[in-house]
Amino acid sequence: MQDHIDTNAEGLSLPNTNSFNTKALSYASNSSLQLELAQILCEKMRYSLKDKTVLDLGAGSGNIYKTLKDKSFKDFIALDSAPNLLALHPKANNIKLINTSFDDFDYSRLDESVLIVSNAALQWSANLDSLLSRLSQTSCALAFSLFTKNSLKELHSHLQTTSPLRSQSEVISLIKKHFKNYKLLKSYSKTLYFQSQKELLSHLQGLGLLGGGLDSTLSYKQAKRLLNLPFLELSYEGLIFIR
Repeated sequence: MQDHIDTNAEGLSLPNTNSFNTKALSYASNSSLQLELAQILCEKMRYSLKDKTVLDLGAGSGNIYKTLKDKSFKDFIALDSAPNLLALHPKANNIKLINTSFDDFDYSRLDESVLIVSNAALQWSANLDSLLSRLSQTSCALAFSLFTKNSLKELHSHLQTTSPLRSQSEVISLIKKHFKNYKLLKSYSKTLYFQSQKELLSHLQGLGLLGGGLDSTLSYKQAKRLLNLPFLELSYEGLIFIR
């Protein structure tokens, strides 16, 4: 199966790293949804972390580290392509911060002493097919969550844009292509409700989707529609995977 991201002339591109990087403080303070997803992921993992190395892909400001109740791991490696987000990550003697993309990282030398975890980040992979293939070839324990295409469906419908995210069925197909055995593959959904359009737009801006992300790809007509939203809710959809 060829990995792809649906786009068209009126579609949305993937938010660039700079969008998340320049809005690091705002993103970190508006990441309650990501924190909730991290809590679910950590509850489902049920791995013994004693003497393990935890590698967090797209670690951001540290939702996984903050959520893990078991801190008996030997080392924690936080990897993210946005240095301003990494700067907000908790610091400790056994925490290493690496400023690089998870698409570019070399996983070939990792062994069973490593737990690879990722929360609400892998949806931004430039080539998820290739990334999952490389992860599947390791002997590491794996646990990740990611958002899928029906996230922000109200917004895309109103703006008449195409989501840059892969559909849930496409991601499931890629997972089953590369992983013959796994412990959990579970869907996730959440609807957020807002008191005003201003609050909703502030939420989008805090996610890094406005001001260098989503709004930089819109036409003039779409940008005007963005300021006149006829709804006060946003849906999110995702998957949780554990090997």
